[in-house]
Amino acid sequence: MSDSSTDRHCLLVLFRPKLTLATAFDWPFKRFRVEQTTYEDVGLGDWTGFYDWLRRGDGEVVGVRYWPATRNESLFDSAQSLAYVKIGTAGSLEIRFVPSDAVDAMRSADQEFLYDAVFRAPNGEWAIAFDTTALRESDLQRLRQLDVTWSTSLISRDT
Repeated sequence: MSDSSTDRHCLLVLFRPKLTLATAFDWPFKRFRVEQTTYEDVGLGDWTGFYDWLRRGDGEVVGVRYWPATRNESLFDSAQSLAYVKIGTAGSLEIRFVPSDAVDAMRSADQEFLYDAVFRAPNGEWAIAFDTTALRESDLQRLRQLDVTWSTSLISRDT
């Protein structure tokens, strides 16, 4: 793993009615804008818990499970109505990139914790940024091919 800022990529998960993903570079940042919506860091810090990349038996990434250090009730309340989010009994959010329950527990225990900042827009939409350093390039390529909304208009990131 390198400390170079060029290696500090993250996946932005935007909690919209249809799962929306975007990519960003050079974390940390305090705000970003996608299309006409500006998201602000909610002040929990750059590390807010840990996360596991959810994988199928063949190793393909099919989602991310977020374990916040402190439960954010507003985020959980908002996320529970989204079809692609499952709230775990132990206080986690499972964000499924594909409609599948075929998650291999042994392959889904990364316990990543480099960067997982939480953001909110004035319209109430939430977003979480997950560092992707631990993912292989093939994982990132497969993510880009998912049947989700990919926002290619990440306009700005402010540190």
